[in-house]
Amino acid sequence: MLGKGIQRECRCRQGRRRLRATCSCCGTMTAALRHGAHAESRFDRFPILSHPGIPVRCLPDADIGDEYLGHGPQAARFVPGGPAELRMKGAHRLEAAFGAAARRVVREFLRLVPLSLKQRMQKRTYARAAPANRIFISGCARSGTTLTQRLMRCFEDIFVHPPEARYTMLDMLDRPESNLVVKRDARGFAHLAKLPPSIGLIYCVRHPFDTLTSSHPQTRNERRFHVTPHRWLAEYDALTRLKKAQPHRQILIVRYEDMIGAPDAQQDKIAQSFGLTPRIRFSEDPDNPIRLVSLRKWERNEEFRTYLGGLPSAFLVRVQRFCAEFGYDMPMSTPTVDAR
Repeated sequence: MLGKGIQRECRCRQGRRRLRATCSCCGTMTAALRHGAHAESRFDRFPILSHPGIPVRCLPDADIGDEYLGHGPQAARFVPGGPAELRMKGAHRLEAAFGAAARRVVREFLRLVPLSLKQRMQKRTYARAAPANRIFISGCARSGTTLTQRLMRCFEDIFVHPPEARYTMLDMLDRPESNLVVKRDARGFAHLAKLPPSIGLIYCVRHPFDTLTSSHPQTRNERRFHVTPHRWLAEYDALTRLKKAQPHRQILIVRYEDMIGAPDAQQDKIAQSFGLTPRIRFSEDPDNPIRLVSLRKWERNEEFRTYLGGLPSAFLVRVQRFCAEFGYDMPMSTPTVDAR
């Protein structure tokens, strides 16, 4: 029971120490309380705004049934016809004036916008005769996924989403192009097995020794090579899970070595698989020069060979299995053969 000067902090009828309510006119947190057993939020009074979580306190001389506006020492008892009600009416008039001004600004903006732009805004959702051709690029890091993503711009009527993202981004893109492309993000392998069958898949592979000895500008200061054996295994396991979950799925395997050695042939392969029309040949794209020096660098670098030879035998067994699956040679000098 709330008596004069006895209890200075209000309770709502649920017994909480703070009463949170939303202002009916602007949606901001506000509190206007009736004290005692029937305490409740008040929207019909002048909305005193506050941040959520601030304790609602009344005056020391609070009586049961009195209504208060505000918090702390500045709280004031509501008196009909008093200053609080005058502030309430003034606030309502100010709100109405702001609303009228905002509507006037919107009308003037729409009047000045050209008709062609209005039509484009109204047709923001593009109607297609057929659903968009959605293509997802996946594969382990340093295996040519970025190169493939960039080269996909060489096709006509296509939109390539610039940043890395999950395959769900393909459902969020609102584009007029008939072909949409998204490249996987760093954690894409964790969701690869759930890729919907309606989304086409380009999976990029590269000789594991090249992938495991490739550096990246973003991680060069953290570790010598970008892809750790753990990450490589996670990517390979994700592909295996996808094949088991969707045994009839068509997966277009793009080998990095083939993309570098015969880019135009790979472009024809991609175009045939997804019904695309080349706009410019891969080999003629000035923004994506093909670098042959990135192939098999581990054969020319003693440091790389030493690192690869020191990898666990069980891991190298998985590497050998990968090489056999995708047509790569496995040097006999590695301890892989002995590990079997």
